[in-house]
Amino acid sequence: MKNHILEIENRTQDLEGQIEFLQKERKETIKRRTIAEMLIPTIKEIRTMMMHENIPDSYYTKAIINACLLHGHNNTISWEIADFNRANYPINFNINILYQMESIIKNKANVLNINYDTLLELMLNKIDSNEIEHDSIKTFFGNRSHNNVSFHSYLQSLCIIDTFNTNEKLCLEILYRHHFVDYYYGGQ
Repeated sequence: MKNHILEIENRTQDLEGQIEFLQKERKETIKRRTIAEMLIPTIKEIRTMMMHENIPDSYYTKAIINACLLHGHNNTISWEIADFNRANYPINFNINILYQMESIIKNKANVLNINYDTLLELMLNKIDSNEIEHDSIKTFFGNRSHNNVSFHSYLQSLCIIDTFNTNEKLCLEILYRHHFVDYYYGGQ
């Protein structure tokens, strides 16, 4: 009887730990989603201004946003420049374009009367969120090689096969094939 009580107490503690973990994970997911939703209009405006100033879209990256943040605190940005150059070869980093980008983001922060550093940090968070969203797909493709990469098997791998209705599945499958299968496998 005493062993049974101890076993129940241990299982209860395990369940409480799992519940706490899931609640924390849920809050982080909601936080990321909220940040993403709130930033969409601002980022669209920033990217539109970048286009008008002839700033290449390749400058809207985690490395460059991080460089803006570091540069604003007079810290070195050599790693960010190296990351940018490596990711965008043969394009080379141009400090004047970084200054233009900083100016656009600072102007947007001023117009909205928000802190420039906080805006940059939220932008980095949004980029991280985008990367997290794509990580599950990258991992799925990486584990499948050229085997079954159907949308159905992707949903099964996430244990959410029954989460979407038929119309949602059809729409998402087309997007999945167009944006991910074609990208990772060249339409094979």
